[in-house]
Amino acid sequence: MASATDNLAAWPENDDALANLVVLLTKAGYDFAPNLGRDHAEMCAVSVVLDWHHTSCLSAPALDADALAFHHKICSIMRRYEDEEFLDNFLTWARQAMDVREKVLQDEACIKTEHGTASDRAVCIKSEHGAASELAVHLSEKHITLSKDKVNECYRRIGLMMLKNNLLPHQCEDKRYIIKYDEQGREKLSGQQRSWIDMMLRKKLGSGKIATFIWKHGLPRLFDGNSSFSRRRNVTSEVLQSALNDGLHWWTVLLRDSLDYTNQPDLEVQRKLSSLDPADKQWRDERRTKWKAIAQEIHKAKALASERDNKKKSFADMTEEEQTCVEQWETGQTEKKRSKYAINKSGVGFHSFLQRGDET
Repeated sequence: MASATDNLAAWPENDDALANLVVLLTKAGYDFAPNLGRDHAEMCAVSVVLDWHHTSCLSAPALDADALAFHHKICSIMRRYEDEEFLDNFLTWARQAMDVREKVLQDEACIKTEHGTASDRAVCIKSEHGAASELAVHLSEKHITLSKDKVNECYRRIGLMMLKNNLLPHQCEDKRYIIKYDEQGREKLSGQQRSWIDMMLRKKLGSGKIATFIWKHGLPRLFDGNSSFSRRRNVTSEVLQSALNDGLHWWTVLLRDSLDYTNQPDLEVQRKLSSLDPADKQWRDERRTKWKAIAQEIHKAKALASERDNKKKSFADMTEEEQTCVEQWETGQTEKKRSKYAINKSGVGFHSFLQRGDET
């Protein structure tokens, strides 16, 4: 153990991030295999982190400096709002997010069983009588990727749960946090409530994208908590080591996906467009001026091209500036300039390196 800890100090610039990562895996590992003890879980966690860092390559998501820096950022956000047990709180909220995901899957499975097989109906009946964990195991036998609609439903459900259980006394008396209903009598979230939910997810998980990732892909067995403790009374060291490897792979993929999402150019533009920073306001003013100039150039080019096509004004009768304007429009150069200032919202997404399974 001592040698492993000494090796952990080989990256002083990421020492705090690595230490938090080891603590996170240790806590999850001890929950997964309490029979082996906390010290053994810590020893295995240190070994797994070191091995993963050294063996990361192009064939697997890398636990590199950028990923560790993002991990450190997540931990710093949680530590700012929580006490020293922020990683315990993180695991608690991650498991709550997973519980919501399983309930959405459970409801979906029960709906499908109306036209399903007898065995499917048997699973649904069990879940209705309190054996929800059995259904969760049944659904987890293969990787299931939730669709965007299902992820949105997970967000709605955890948001409603938070509004009912996590409001402060003064917020309970605030009309803005009262749950309202749509025309079908279904509970819905207002814009104000969504802002508060996003803030809470950021405080508890370090980033709302972590919740989205959990809802879309689920939690690995290492992080699923004590729900299946009865099946793990005699977990071996080899099983724990395997679970730690799977858990670290999942966590590394989450970090890499979050980084890729954060670094999308279109996302940075959207942030600047809504920022209150004076420097960003100046950037918006300059961008708006350039956009108007290009729009005027396009309008002028279309009018000149129309006059030419209707034989009202020949190309030869145009000035050199007008000819250039038309040529740049017809060759796509003007459109290319405009595309630099367009925002491709459809390109901003949260994608995953995890192997995709069935999507539901």
